[in-house]
Amino acid sequence: MSQRLKLVDNQDTVSIRKQCELLSVHRSSLYYAPKGESQENLKIMRIMDEHYQSYVAIIVYFDQS
Repeated sequence: MSQRLKLVDNQDTVSIRKQCELLSVHRSSLYYAPKGESQENLKIMRIMDEHYQSYVAIIVYFDQS
């Protein structure tokens, strides 16, 4: 999909609407810009990851016994 998005040219004589239709891409995807994660969300994800990793380590330890 990203390769097809790169083909859309706003300087072309064909309208953006028609180009998107021909390439089967949504026009909204042309203007979408990801925001990224907030610091709070990154902190929560790190805590969840640490919890999961410790749980997996316990299972592996007891599984090998």
